[in-house]
Amino acid sequence: MTTQHHLAQLYRARLSHDDFGEALEYLAQFEGTENLVIKRALLTAAIISYCRPFTNNRQGSSNIATHTLSVKLSQLLTAQELLLHESLMSLRNEAVAHTKYARKPVKRISGSATGVVMSGKLFDLLSERLDVPAFAAICGALRGHCFNTILALNKDIVGDESGA
Repeated sequence: MTTQHHLAQLYRARLSHDDFGEALEYLAQFEGTENLVIKRALLTAAIISYCRPFTNNRQGSSNIATHTLSVKLSQLLTAQELLLHESLMSLRNEAVAHTKYARKPVKRISGSATGVVMSGKLFDLLSERLDVPAFAAICGALRGHCFNTILALNKDIVGDESGA
């Protein structure tokens, strides 16, 4: 692997380390508030931060950092944690960062020139009953993985630079 590729992986690992740290900060505040609006906001922010390393970051033409974090989740997480990861990714893609009709269906019931009557299913992230401590544990494990990856990649880069 080239030094440039090692650097791109190193930069993505650092960005991801910071994303998981940000998610942990939101989750740490989640249990400390009773305000449901703030709880929803914290959980939304935690999910978005957590999912960033796994979503394709191909905006623009820069190859300074790799597009996604390189990690084999099946080797790092338990089967139950993998299910939670998939649930978080689905929530992000279908209800938090985007709106999938199936998650928030609406229907026009009737209408006239002066108004419309519609029905809709409100989506409440809190009704998903996510295991917040397990979510935080996954963030911590992935943050630790990123830290170890940063150290290993830096060692490779130092070796590349010294010709070893």
